[in-house]
Amino acid sequence: MNATFNQGWTTEGRTYDWIDPSSRFASPQLREGQQRERDRWQVIVDLLLGWRSDPSSLLEEETPPPEIAVIDHALRVCEEWQRVGQSLPDRVLPDGAGGIAFEWYREPWFSDVEFESNGQGTWRVYHDSRPVDRGQFRWKPQ
Repeated sequence: MNATFNQGWTTEGRTYDWIDPSSRFASPQLREGQQRERDRWQVIVDLLLGWRSDPSSLLEEETPPPEIAVIDHALRVCEEWQRVGQSLPDRVLPDGAGGIAFEWYREPWFSDVEFESNGQGTWRVYHDSRPVDRGQFRWKPQ
């Protein structure tokens, strides 16, 4: 189910959020923005599918392609991120060791999530190029 999140205003000038499950009351600009976001997610999915089906462009650049299990996991993660409204990553790139990294730049912040080929994952957050937080997690290739 696609729901539209809107923001309304009260007469006192306060804002409140509301959900329009059918998107009936969404403005054309909001609908266009949602479509652009879906289109941008599709570009990322197409990139990952391209690496999965034909990694030759990476090999030509002497970059080891991500392993298929990592790509499949990244595709599932992208689907979930899109579903929950996660902001789009600014870059998606192979990590050079069979994994994939997603990067977000929001000056002065930088964050990344990396899915490594060994089933490990790392996330990091930087502020003005200084590490602020980091963590590790385990994901399992199927």
